[in-house]
Amino acid sequence: MEKLTIRVEVPKEFAEEFKSFLEELVEESKTRLLLSLISRSKLTEEDALMLGEKIRHEIAERHGMHQ
Repeated sequence: MEKLTIRVEVPKEFAEEFKSFLEELVEESKTRLLLSLISRSKLTEEDALMLGEKIRHEIAERHGMHQ
């Protein structure tokens, strides 16, 4: 993942409020992007559960916690 830095000059008394606003905006944007990707997915709930189970099993094996 690439990091993006944007520098914005704001009056000192608004700095914390502006920072909070930007953090909320970024989180909301991430959520919208994720929902957009999910809505286009052809993965069924059953497929997702099977994939999750496979990942869980492989992680357990990697850490010596065979089930």
